[in-house]
Amino acid sequence: MDFKRQEGIFNPKKIKKSIAVVGSGSVGSFTTLALAKMGANIKNIYDDDKIESHNIPNQFFRIADVGKKKTAALKELLSAFADIKVNTNGRVNISTIFEDDIVISSVDSMLARKTIWEQIKKSKPEFYIDTRMGGKVFSVFVIDMDDSNQMSAYEKTLIDDDKTEAIPCTERTIIFNVLGLASFVCNQVSKICNNQKFTQTTHFDYENLIMVKSK
Repeated sequence: MDFKRQEGIFNPKKIKKSIAVVGSGSVGSFTTLALAKMGANIKNIYDDDKIESHNIPNQFFRIADVGKKKTAALKELLSAFADIKVNTNGRVNISTIFEDDIVISSVDSMLARKTIWEQIKKSKPEFYIDTRMGGKVFSVFVIDMDDSNQMSAYEKTLIDDDKTEAIPCTERTIIFNVLGLASFVCNQVSKICNNQKFTQTTHFDYENLIMVKSK
């Protein structure tokens, strides 16, 4: 692939940090594709779900992919769209050890986030990015794993699932929110890889077009 039109922003030849993406659904599939087309060094994807028909409107899969494992279908698409090969893995559990420099979480429950966070603390990648989305709102948390204050602040956001805001089944996700979140994550990855200042916490509301950032 020829990256000459973006080299001043993100030059894959100069950036070697490896990336893992946990969750291959809506946010995970589009984030992984966008990172791959940027030339980012994606090594591992994690998920054990299969593609269902209701996934097609908001996830980067084809109608013909229904019934396939998400990681298997995404691996095929990444090869076709960006000429990269990734390792496919199942669900993150208590024996998972992350070996990549940046880990991106795109799961859909706080319970899953808590499991991932425990393995992140054991593995100590350089950076951890947690994405959250509901309806027309998204949040992104970026943690420098060498900064105990950032780790502590993030840990306080890991509340139980029954304490999160309930969203009607028909309003949980829509493609423009997914794409906006994926693009923001890619921008943060670019900043990290270029040793630029990143935003630790971002909340964006499409309904009111409001963005709140911290640091």
